[in-house]
Amino acid sequence: MLARTNHHRNPGVRRAIKAAGGMRALARKLGITHTAVYWWDKIPAERVVKVEEVTGVDRTLLRPDLYVRADGTAA
Repeated sequence: MLARTNHHRNPGVRRAIKAAGGMRALARKLGITHTAVYWWDKIPAERVVKVEEVTGVDRTLLRPDLYVRADGTAA
């Protein structure tokens, strides 16, 4: 298997994993495999709302490229 050199450099992915209590815990809460989470370069757009729900991390922090804060500022 190839080594993953950029493993979770994305701050949104790191925040979600930490808030959930680890990669396996996040995967379990989402009903997916931990391997799927492992390969995320960023949280898939279709999963952002659910990740926000299970971790409590605001979607503007998880995917600032897709969401802006209510006050219109970037995360």
